[in-house]
Amino acid sequence: MKTIAKYNQVEIIGYIEFKNWDMNGKSLLVSIVDNENLDEHIIVNNKNGKELLELVGKIVKATGTVFEDENGNFVISVKAYKVISKE
Repeated sequence: MKTIAKYNQVEIIGYIEFKNWDMNGKSLLVSIVDNENLDEHIIVNNKNGKELLELVGKIVKATGTVFEDENGNFVISVKAYKVISKE
């Protein structure tokens, strides 16, 4: 993934949703949708990103670095997160 622009660390409160899954329905990639402005950020599959694969449908507070990829998608490398709601 080529980085176009890199920004400072941010905090996002939003819900985790499926972005991509395999033929068996297993989540391969998730995103966080910001509750405030509904911006979607694809989550990098680092250690925390892999843990967030299991939290689809949950509301979390995530902190990390956001950048824009070559396709214009916002991407976040999550450094830390906390589950806010299990709904």
